[in-house]
Amino acid sequence: MSVTIEAPGHSYSLVVDDSTGPAQVIEMDGADPQMALDVVQRQLPGREVELFEDGRRLGTVKCTRDGYWLVLPRHVLMHRSPAVTSS
Repeated sequence: MSVTIEAPGHSYSLVVDDSTGPAQVIEMDGADPQMALDVVQRQLPGREVELFEDGRRLGTVKCTRDGYWLVLPRHVLMHRSPAVTSS
C-alpha cells in the first residue's frame, strides 16, 4: 500500500515492515521531517518505522502508545559495537 501527501520541500518516506506481507510505504513532501513524524504519531503508534529524507535513511523511529519517542539514528546502526546485541 502506498499513500502520497503533497507539500513543498524535501521528500520523506516512511517504511513499515510488519513481516506478514509487503512493506507499507508512505511518501510525502515537506520542509522538514516533522510532517513524517506527525504521521507516525497519529497513524502508526507502537510501530517501528524506517524514516528516509530524499532517499537517504535517517534512522528508525517509534512513537510509543504512551507518546514517548524512540529514535535510533543512522550513525548508531553504522557504528554499532560488536558487543552490543539486539534483543
